[in-house]
Amino acid sequence: MITIKLTYNSSKEFHDFLLKLRKQFSCVYRYSYNRFYDGLSKKEIYALISNLNNIEMIKGRLINDCIDFAFRTYEKDKKVNIKSIFGGKYNFHQRCKGKITKEQFLLKRLVPLYLQGETSRNGNRNFNLDFINNLMKFKYDKNNHFDLIVKASKNQLKQLIELQDLCQQKKSKFTVTLNDTHINISFDEIVHEVINLNNDRFIGIDLNPTNIGISICNSKMEVIDSYDFEFSEIINKIKVCKKSSNSKEITYLNNKLDYEILNISKRISEISKHYKCKFIFIEDLDFKSVDNKGKIFNRLTKNLWKRNIFINNLNKRCCINGQKLFKVNPAYSSFIGNCMYEYVDPVNSSIEIARRGYGIIINKSKKFYPTVCLKQSLRHQWKETVNDITNGSWKELFDVIKNSKMSYRVSLKDVDKFNVFSKKVRMYDIYQFI
Repeated sequence: MITIKLTYNSSKEFHDFLLKLRKQFSCVYRYSYNRFYDGLSKKEIYALISNLNNIEMIKGRLINDCIDFAFRTYEKDKKVNIKSIFGGKYNFHQRCKGKITKEQFLLKRLVPLYLQGETSRNGNRNFNLDFINNLMKFKYDKNNHFDLIVKASKNQLKQLIELQDLCQQKKSKFTVTLNDTHINISFDEIVHEVINLNNDRFIGIDLNPTNIGISICNSKMEVIDSYDFEFSEIINKIKVCKKSSNSKEITYLNNKLDYEILNISKRISEISKHYKCKFIFIEDLDFKSVDNKGKIFNRLTKNLWKRNIFINNLNKRCCINGQKLFKVNPAYSSFIGNCMYEYVDPVNSSIEIARRGYGIIINKSKKFYPTVCLKQSLRHQWKETVNDITNGSWKELFDVIKNSKMSYRVSLKDVDKFNVFSKKVRMYDIYQFI
């Protein structure tokens, strides 16, 4: 059994609620503890607790948890032939000497809330875990839900994220003890999945405001597999919604977008483990507001583009898997990718990101751009325009194509025409996968 002790922050409303709950919980705990010394069984104590006053918040499963908690203390004390003084012997003497007040002593007599786990309830019926965002949601009943912001070290976070994934799969559970400053999470030791990562396999990722393209490649730059994750539908709904940013509609849509982005990160992590990719390369993006692009462009790139949420989430998953995530300069990656490969636009870009990352970061090559080489379809299409520009640089070719206003991006329709394999993944596919 492993126990991780964390500090946490929450609202004043939660602490007021917790104090009231702990007072009633402690009353049931002390009563149960004393009844065990009277020789009563758990079942008999449960039947008697309904006769206690002022414990209206302690019902059902929480009564069982409280009795089990008291029984653990009783068994421990019985082995050494002692009986607990609630609040502690030292505090009891301090109170007798008048060095602490009655109110202070009563607070010290409170026991932490004890909530046992259930595998069938995603680990624990009273908590939803979101350690990717350092969050635990406490659900006491349908009317009382509170967010607890936990503070964990890097090693603790790694274990907790693994626990979260197992609980979501209904393969593990955890027990929580909670007081006003700390939360203890206890769970069985996790048997780690051994992933034999391949140093010659890696993933390139192209980030866009409405979709994410990935390609799985090997050291020979052969594309093993590719995916295009699209979430443009939810983006469009947010863009056309005329409500204020703090309205229920916009809040719901933003939360839904966050959820979808996190699920894409999880899916990519699963794909990387399936193909045993050692390295993951992603665009190094840092957008600033551009006045001449207008409010819509700035809103799309600054507010609706959840790239930081995605990158942070994926990075934490890479740490768990023993993978390495690197950021790559994306200059001209979209143009080069679409000029060389016959997949959809974001996948083409991801292949160039993968080539660039593996070549420069892993193999220490100083050649940033590949040799200018157009795919056959564009050679035929641009033969009268580009002439011998392929002997020059990618920047020169880009300037020529940009000035001629010719298209170089590859749509899904174009891919179908060339009969090239690629996967376009919408969100319902991801939910089925999960």
